[in-house]
Amino acid sequence: MNIGKTLQLLRTNAGLGVDDLAYKLDMDAKDIDNIENGSRSVTSAEIEKICQAFEISVDDFLRGKVLPQQTEGSVVIPVDKLNSLLSEMKK
Repeated sequence: MNIGKTLQLLRTNAGLGVDDLAYKLDMDAKDIDNIENGSRSVTSAEIEKICQAFEISVDDFLRGKVLPQQTEGSVVIPVDKLNSLLSEMKK
């Protein structure tokens, strides 16, 4: 998996829009979009910020090992949606 797709996977799984992530990383949203679609490279400083924001190692990010392994029939749910579902279940 390339860096742009890895970033997009992290962002969408966290339930963040491009603008949300750009704000969190103190970057321009267009830069995030360009990194994700492969039209812009990412600097080492930006990789550090991304990894800190998502609390993952640089090694895992660069290798694309950013989510737990899925098994057949499993579903990935963004964290914010999962929290919302759990809150609804407690009511």
